[in-house]
Amino acid sequence: MKRIGAVLAFCMTLSLMGCASVAQPTSDELANADYGPVISKEAAEVLARGVLDMHLKDPYSAVMKCEEPKQGWRNDDLFSKYKKHYGYVLTCMVNAKNSFGAFGGYKKYEFVINNGTVIAAYAEAQIQTSTYMEKIR
Repeated sequence: MKRIGAVLAFCMTLSLMGCASVAQPTSDELANADYGPVISKEAAEVLARGVLDMHLKDPYSAVMKCEEPKQGWRNDDLFSKYKKHYGYVLTCMVNAKNSFGAFGGYKKYEFVINNGTVIAAYAEAQIQTSTYMEKIR
């Protein structure tokens, strides 16, 4: 039994090390990245709602509080080989009803928009006491 616990602890350590070793883009990559055209907050929110419509249990109840879209990048996880997505990042706090019909509290979402399309989206998720951004699109 102790051996199984040691193996699980080792695997968890390796997976966390993989999360910490995400390479930042180089200055050349940032300079040469295609971010697409600038997008207004209103247009970005419409695109984000389209993604939320497919992700939330009750998308019509969603209350969104979004920041202005900013030029930036986000990357996927180990299983997607840390693929980087460049564009305008819209960060929103979203509160929507859950399966019980009650509001679940605000949760952070990030949408990467390039050329009028959401090319990647991430939602705040939690494993025990650790919070991370999980890819939803």
